[in-house]
Amino acid sequence: MKIQNKGIISTYAEAEGQVPQNAVKYIDPEAMEREGKGTAFYCIMAMVIPIIIFSIKYAIIKETPLMFSILGIAIGCVLSLPRELLRGMMFPAGSKVELYQMMKPPRMFVSCDKPMSKSRFIFVNLFPNIVLGLIPLLIWLYISPYTYLARTLFSIGFICVITGGRDYMNILKTIGRVPPFSKIQMSGAKIYYFYNLR
Repeated sequence: MKIQNKGIISTYAEAEGQVPQNAVKYIDPEAMEREGKGTAFYCIMAMVIPIIIFSIKYAIIKETPLMFSILGIAIGCVLSLPRELLRGMMFPAGSKVELYQMMKPPRMFVSCDKPMSKSRFIFVNLFPNIVLGLIPLLIWLYISPYTYLARTLFSIGFICVITGGRDYMNILKTIGRVPPFSKIQMSGAKIYYFYNLR
């Protein structure tokens, strides 16, 4: 699937597309920023995942190894682009997928012009966190924690899991607010649901 890089935009409105007339907006990052709401809560809650994995390792080896490396932290911090590319690859076949960057607030996101099912949208948001976050942590769980590779993997997985706050928010709000049998439609960074009446 081809992902078009649309470059830097100043406002969310520059990325908006058409949505069905009966669409209901349920995620609006612009409104959340105006109200002082962010994704920090979801990022903090995501720390439970690496803590559980570390606790399993601790129970096995009965000591606390050094877990982080500078290289792993650096790699984890620059994986914003691969995260969005992985997400873009999971949209429905034939979709027009566009990549946007904003400087204020600093963020990168992809948008898709095709409607998708609720389960597909949840998977789209979950996939980058599994590949970049959960898999490195699970590999770390099964290798010796005393190597530089292990510390690098743990660092990458830790950073990628806790920086997926927007994804977790999208997933939880989709589960909680989107009715069954409805479709999800993106319009830039804003997300809608609607009933497909056809």
